[in-house]
Amino acid sequence: MNASLTINLAEVDSVEQVQAEYIIRHSDVIEAALLENKRKEDALQAIVEGTAGKTGADFYRTCTKYLAEIFEVRYTFLTKLLDQSFNKSQMISLWTGGELIEPYEMELAGTPCLATYQNSWGIFPADLQTHFPTATALASLQGESYISVVIRDFAGKIIGNLGVIDTKPLPEDTATLQFILQLFANRVAAEMKRQDDEDKICENNRCLELINQELLCATRRKNEFLATMSHELRTPLNAILGMSEALEDEVFGDLNERQIKSLRTIRRSGRHLLSLINDILDVSKIEAGKLEIEVVTTGVQDLCSSSLIFVKQQAFDKQIKLDVQLPPAVGNIAVDERRMRQVLINLLSNAVKFTPAGGRIILSVVRQEKEDSEDESSWIEFKVTDTGIGISAVDQDKLFQPFVQLDSSLNRQYAGTGLGLTLVKQIVELHGGTVQLQSEVQQGSCFTVHLPSTCLLSDQDTCSFSMFDSLTSYPQIFNQQTTASALILLAEDQEANISTFSSYLTAKGYQVVVAENGQEAINLTHSKRPNLILMDIQMPDVDGLQAITAIRQNPELVGIPIIALTALAMDGDQERCLAAGANDYLTKPVKLKQLNQKIREWLNLN
Repeated sequence: MNASLTINLAEVDSVEQVQAEYIIRHSDVIEAALLENKRKEDALQAIVEGTAGKTGADFYRTCTKYLAEIFEVRYTFLTKLLDQSFNKSQMISLWTGGELIEPYEMELAGTPCLATYQNSWGIFPADLQTHFPTATALASLQGESYISVVIRDFAGKIIGNLGVIDTKPLPEDTATLQFILQLFANRVAAEMKRQDDEDKICENNRCLELINQELLCATRRKNEFLATMSHELRTPLNAILGMSEALEDEVFGDLNERQIKSLRTIRRSGRHLLSLINDILDVSKIEAGKLEIEVVTTGVQDLCSSSLIFVKQQAFDKQIKLDVQLPPAVGNIAVDERRMRQVLINLLSNAVKFTPAGGRIILSVVRQEKEDSEDESSWIEFKVTDTGIGISAVDQDKLFQPFVQLDSSLNRQYAGTGLGLTLVKQIVELHGGTVQLQSEVQQGSCFTVHLPSTCLLSDQDTCSFSMFDSLTSYPQIFNQQTTASALILLAEDQEANISTFSSYLTAKGYQVVVAENGQEAINLTHSKRPNLILMDIQMPDVDGLQAITAIRQNPELVGIPIIALTALAMDGDQERCLAAGANDYLTKPVKLKQLNQKIREWLNLN
């Protein structure tokens, strides 16, 4: 046992001795290997630390400069391939030993870069210019050696190359150089991908910005078109409705029953056209975010009653029973009364339209007051329930889309534009509420308008705030005139409107003088001193707003009431008229009775 142990110990001693002798004899090789490992570790550290936080051109410059330092070479370069046929590339970064050259394009024919792209590697340890005699750039750099590696994207496609050029031959063993170049090439590929993605995002943002600008221009053109069309459509409608109203009131003489019936048909058709125009304008305003609601205190019972008036005759004609279910002391709400009435009329009109003869429609109101518990909320609901044809589940999603009608066939049974429910939804949402539908084919429908607690008021509460709190910005001088002696200046350029207004006002006992443009209106106001001016806004040469402004500049004319008449009816028209100096504002088509009432009010003739 002891002998055996002695032998083993001897063997151990001899192994250690052999190892020591090997280390002594090969110390240079081991030191070189350790050095190479150290260089690889430094390269990795440089990728992590040296380029941290750097992107784009800064990263590329840092990368090439660092490679030149660790390889101790004169030049390092990074190129990006411009086409897959290997004809051109872009020099992204070139380190020349003391400075970085700005990016430039280069032809690849006859260059070591082309050899690199073709073979994935380019290694020319010495005599570089002998291999590429036509590459003048190498001669100017006095290049003697070259090594580079291709850069591939994540799909394996070649997108560039990274390499070094020196003025002296490379070491015989280039494995470490290749290893480090490949590490950096992979990092460069990641940066190129990031930058390409960023460029795409920037390009997409630029495209979106252009699209947004085009949309804004299109919206502006649409609004201008709607304003023009509003004027062009309302102007003849004003004459149609005005003349038919005057004739129906027998202003120009007695009529028989058949003539009166025909005139009522004309007026109904004209009002229908006007409602279509108003719907289109309202949808346009809401979509443009320019429709503002005018909130006032409104009695719920009055709101329901005034809405039912519009559909009672239609329901009577179809023998449809109309029921109203209101809770006791239903109270008031704070809403835009005109817009909310528009909502109820639309819902009730649709119910009458789509309910067969002999059916039933119920307008009901449900109101819940806020309880002490914080979990409870206050709300008010208007429900319009009918026994009509109903709506399928498939079609219900389309119902609130503008210009969409469920019955779209050429021989459709129900007329309309498909804008009514769109307006209902948008107006209710402007009040912070929602619209819901429950319906079943051939079983009827129930539309529920749900308004939040902000719309609720108690019986004693009052709330009134308006965009137009005052219509009388200028001093008033009420003339104690009789109708016959009151002189009215009518500023109007449309022959049909001149005839309509002049005939009606003359029949009502007023004296009328006509100006066919703004300048004539200014001149006649100075010379005739009318008791009241009816000023059309759209006129040739000098428009109505300019004429009002000019008239108001004369202190002697400041007391003459001016009623602005416009067929535009677009957002901001009323404010512009009042700001210019008008006392009141009417939108064409003007109801002649309403116009007469306004005139009498301003002349203090009531």
